[in-house]
Amino acid sequence: MVRFCAVRAARSLLPSAPAIILDRFLPVSILKARTAMIDKPFFNPRIRCICVSDAASPCGCVLAKVFMKDGILSTNFGISLDVLLSGEGRFVLHVTDPSRGCLDALCSRIGQAGISGRVLVFSAHAEAVKRVRRSAGSCATALTSGEALAVLLLSKMGLLFLRRRFAGDALLVSESAGGVRLLNAQLAKELRERGVRVFAWGVTDSVRAKRLLDAGVEGVISSDAWVIKETV
Repeated sequence: MVRFCAVRAARSLLPSAPAIILDRFLPVSILKARTAMIDKPFFNPRIRCICVSDAASPCGCVLAKVFMKDGILSTNFGISLDVLLSGEGRFVLHVTDPSRGCLDALCSRIGQAGISGRVLVFSAHAEAVKRVRRSAGSCATALTSGEALAVLLLSKMGLLFLRRRFAGDALLVSESAGGVRLLNAQLAKELRERGVRVFAWGVTDSVRAKRLLDAGVEGVISSDAWVIKETV
């Protein structure tokens, strides 16, 4: 009771104080409740591979770029988003068009029955992802670039435990960048405990794909037919 009152007092005195600081005073029971993983339908069953090169890939999950063209939500596969979503499987929608018209149409489409549980949305435009979170809360979203960078920096410094929760449901990132390894088993484990799945981007080798999957990465993102065949 004393600890709870102390937290309330701290919040009243420092209303803008970062949650990661105040969370350190919360009772364990509250922390467990706040970090409990919400398993969104998109991730069940597990997605071991996401294909970026074939709309009809046998892996069951396809990544498609989404943009507005002539007033219609279109994809890089030369078909409309409606046609793509009419197929079976799950879809990672890479929103490359941050215009209001595109986002309005996308959120409306996702809000239709039976769609939100089959898609994960990510974009280099943070506002596009945040808009989907506000309009279609049941839809899975990836961490924005800023959110992902914060996660990776905290992980490198061994401070990821400071973050109790995340706005997104997945981290899509390359295994390494500039000679620096970004993904490891510990990061995958800690993020999964907080409800965030990790997907390794740009995997073109089946041995490397297997190593990542064995290390706890949820799945790999690839355009290589052999990698897809070996991981399905």
